[in-house]
Formats: sequence, structure tokens, C-alpha cells
Amino acid sequence: MADEGAESRGRADASEPVYGPVPGAAGRDASSLRDRSDERDAVSPPYTAPYPPYLSDEPEALPLSLSTAAALAYFVAPAVFFLLLPPYRSQMQLRFHSWQAIFYFLLAVALREVEQVLASMLPSPIAFLLGSLLLLLLFAGWLVAVVKALQGEPFRLPLVGSFAAQVAQTSSLNR
Repeated sequence: MADEGAESRGRADASEPVYGPVPGAAGRDASSLRDRSDERDAVSPPYTAPYPPYLSDEPEALPLSLSTAAALAYFVAPAVFFLLLPPYRSQMQLRFHSWQAIFYFLLAVALREVEQVLASMLPSPIAFLLGSLLLLLLFAGWLVAVVKALQGEPFRLPLVGSFAAQVAQTSSLNR
């Protein structure tokens, strides 16, 4: 039994690097220990440290195609996720469509609020006509943006397109 323990220690010593004094090496000098550790270091593979991503690295494959993701961004909630998730936020075209969708949604909310205030001051038939016309224009703009995004074409909506392009260019979320 005692021989098995010594035998297993001998095998462990042969395969593991030496850290500190070796048991039973009282008669050995430091140079023999150094030579022994040099032999082991020569056999071990070199250490490769992880490195940060560089601009020349391949981007991750997207689970969705770029045009499909750009079209989905116009449903507003996915736009926020596309701006936050790493494989998507590195795509300039998708960042543009996401920001444009968010700004278009905010513009639509603001226009609807203005329309509600005007509707309270106007007669009912005129208010209904004004509200219907505004909704039709907002829906047409949204539909054109979705179709252009599906086709992979950059399309700037009036009032928000140029602002979305600027924000997508200078966005701090692209890192």
C-alpha cells in the first residue's frame, strides 16, 4: 500500500510541473530543479491569451437576414433590442433603420397629440377628417419604410431620416 502511494506520487511528479521544493529532493541542488522545469516548459504548448476584437475581425453571423431585421425594426420594440444586441448593433444599416423607427414612432405620437388638441377645438366632422388623414399619412410612411427596408434600400423618412442617419453614425452603442 505504501509503495502504491509512492508509485502514484512518482507518476504525478513526472506529469505535473514542479512548484516549490520536491519531496525527497533534499540532496538535490537548485540547478537540477531548474533543469527539470526547463524540460517541462519546452514540452508544454505556448500560452495564447485572449485578445479583444479588432475592426478586421469577422462579424458574427446574424440569425436573421439584415433586410428582415431592418423591416422588423419598424415594429419599434425589436428596434431597441437590435440597438442593444452585439451581433446587430455593429451593422450600420440596421442601426439606421432602428433609430429611424424609434424617431418615427415618437413623431407619430407627437402628431397624434397635436391632432387631439386640434380635434377638441374643431367641429366633429372636420376633426374626424383631420385625424383620418393624419393616420393614413403615418401608415403610408411606415409601410414605405418597411418595404424599402425589406428590399435592402436605405430610405429616409421626412423629418426623421436625416436625424436618424446622424445618430446611427455617432451612436455610442456601436461598440
